[in-house]
Amino acid sequence: MAGTFAFAGRGSYNRRMSEIVNLFVLGTEGCHLCEQAEAVVLEVAEHFTRHGVPVQRVPIDIADHPDWVAAYGTRIPVVTWTWPAPLPEQELGWPFDQADLYHFIKQYLASYTS
Repeated sequence: MAGTFAFAGRGSYNRRMSEIVNLFVLGTEGCHLCEQAEAVVLEVAEHFTRHGVPVQRVPIDIADHPDWVAAYGTRIPVVTWTWPAPLPEQELGWPFDQADLYHFIKQYLASYTS
């Protein structure tokens, strides 16, 4: 899957971000789906960063927090731009690919700049 997605809109974005976009990646150690999601997150974050929108991944291990395990244990990996307590529309759950994550981040950027 990596390297097969052609990103739309390769030009520069309308507004340069002065802040880093944090993508919180919820998972646990040893989760094979989380590892697959990591590869997608890294590729898409690199794309945005190259085009003037710095995106960094912030791993969140839910294992040591019973409330987080209860909320996300069967849903990980999950990506969100708000942590803790994201709204449902601020979460992207697995399975997702590069296109899904790209559009998810674009949704965040639209809300950030409006």
